[in-house]
Amino acid sequence: MATAPSSTTRCSSSRRGTPPADAATRVPTGAVAPVAGTPYDFRAPARVGARMAGLRGVAGYDTNYVVDDGSSFLRRVARVRDGATGRGLELWADQPGVQFYTANGLAGVKGKGGVVYGRYGALCLETQGFPDAVNHPNLPSQIVRPGQVYRHDMVFKFSF
Repeated sequence: MATAPSSTTRCSSSRRGTPPADAATRVPTGAVAPVAGTPYDFRAPARVGARMAGLRGVAGYDTNYVVDDGSSFLRRVARVRDGATGRGLELWADQPGVQFYTANGLAGVKGKGGVVYGRYGALCLETQGFPDAVNHPNLPSQIVRPGQVYRHDMVFKFSF
C-alpha cells in the first residue's frame, strides 16, 4: 500500500505560509517564507518521507504553499508519484494556494475493503485561498459578496 513517506512530490511553490502565531490556536500569521533549503522545499521532486525527518516541532506536513505564478488561470500546482506502484497524479488548479497534508492524524482508521490506515497512510493536496486571508490585507481576498460568482477549478490527471 502506498503511503505519504514513499511518495515523491513536486510542488510549484517557492514560498509557504509561515507557522501559526499561536501553537494552541493555530491561527495563521499571514506571513510567507521561502522554502529553499528547508524540509518544505518540493520545487524539485523529493521523497516525502526523507523530508519529514527534517521537520521540527510538527508531526508531519500540514502547511499552505503559495503557488508561484500568482495567476488565476488553470496551471500545474503539484505532481506526486508513488514509489511503490509508480502511479502518478498531476494537480492543476486556479487557486493561489495549496494545502499539503500527510495524514498526520490517522490512527487505525478503517477504510474500503477493511484496510486499516495508519499515520502517514496518505497525503492530501487541497487547492484553496489562504487560511485566515480575511484578516491579512497582504493576502488575496477570499470574500465573496452577494451576487458574485465563486469559481474554483481543479483537474486531476492520473497515470499508471
